Amino acid sequence: MRQTRAVHQAIKQVLRERSLTYADVAPIMQVSESTVKRLFARHQLSLERIETICDWLNIDFIELATLSRQAEKRITSLTDDQERRLLADPKLFLVAYMLVNHWSESEITELFDFSTTDMIRMLAQLDRMGLIELLPMNRVRLLTTRNFEWNPTGPVADYVRRVVLKEFMHSTFQKPGEKQVFVSGMLSRAAILKMHKLMAQTVRRFDDLVYQDLVLPAAERYGVSLLSCMRPWEFSRFSDYRKQPNEKQFAALERQDR
Repeated sequence: MRQTRAVHQAIKQVLRERSLTYADVAPIMQVSESTVKRLFARHQLSLERIETICDWLNIDFIELATLSRQAEKRITSLTDDQERRLLADPKLFLVAYMLVNHWSESEITELFDFSTTDMIRMLAQLDRMGLIELLPMNRVRLLTTRNFEWNPTGPVADYVRRVVLKEFMHSTFQKPGEKQVFVSGMLSRAAILKMHKLMAQTVRRFDDLVYQDLVLPAAERYGVSLLSCMRPWEFSRFSDYRKQPNEKQFAALERQDR
């Protein structure tokens, strides 16, 4: 249904851009203006009528599909309440996490022991939350934007800090595929802000590689976590040897630093 609404919204967008009204569309469809209004309001344009309008507007289905995808409401994050609901149901959180990371429903059920009933229940919940669109035959279409992220001050991020990172760091990072780099030094404010930008570039490059590998089946991809940490900081045991407490504070970011 979301795709149908998006197509109708795309057509209305084209009409607005060309200063056309339902009254202009009516003779093209050979119906009254009130009928046009009703069909658009109820998202009931048939494929044949959509094709007629596209011919009249001189746009093809590919262009309309692109516009409909742009018109579709997609989410960049969840509310704190939605994140808490996910965390309250470990199975639901797992499914949501896998879907956001572009696993298909079949790949999830192939790896995890979820009954069909349980899986449908969880997919229906995620559909109501707007995270996915549940299609016929329990197929799934992700409704998140490419830059979707958990709220950095929300429940999921807090859970990651308290639980996930603790487990993630419990490693020597010496096994195949593992790597840990920890360096220390004295940097100026300008250099620190430059490193922030380089870290953001690394994250974007990681994201690019994730999307690049989506063409591969899940069996050929590995669940990978990348931890990139940096902050003005002094090891507490070093601070114990200071004559005076370290009172140096890093100034708040100014607009031009961002």
